[in-house]
Amino acid sequence: LTSITKADQNAPELDQLFERLKFAQTPLDARLVENAIWRAWFKTPGRDSMEKLLTARQRVQEGDLPTAQNLIDQIIMSHPEYAEAWNQRAIIKFLQGDLESSLDDIDQTLLLEPRHFGALSGRGQCLLRLERYGEALASYQKASLINPQNLSIKEHVFLLEERIRRQAAPI
Repeated sequence: LTSITKADQNAPELDQLFERLKFAQTPLDARLVENAIWRAWFKTPGRDSMEKLLTARQRVQEGDLPTAQNLIDQIIMSHPEYAEAWNQRAIIKFLQGDLESSLDDIDQTLLLEPRHFGALSGRGQCLLRLERYGEALASYQKASLINPQNLSIKEHVFLLEERIRRQAAPI
């Protein structure tokens, strides 16, 4: 007997929330919608995975990244379709300095939820650290199309455009 859950990227309210996010008039309006999207993404496919996710996030805050990753790995093994688990593991790998593996998990997150502005921003951060500025800019621009009022995303787009423009300027 299997049950289909409406969790994470499959939550029925997400389409409407993303529409509202795209057309939010102020950063505050956008932030309220963004928080609702995050709440939907954090709905896990079961009580056991919710406990593991919450514990993993607590372990990250405490700096216990190996335990956090182990818990997230368990969620991914049980629910490989759960995009936020992939995103959380990407964050852990980023914090561990494993940027290429983080990018792999971000790719999986985006395969499952192409509108994941958090994953796109994380991708931008990884690429920025790898000094792949053009690719980083493209990730932030894509995130900005989804979440145009997010000030952090806008700032990264601006700074990367400036950096690339300066590098391209003739001597």
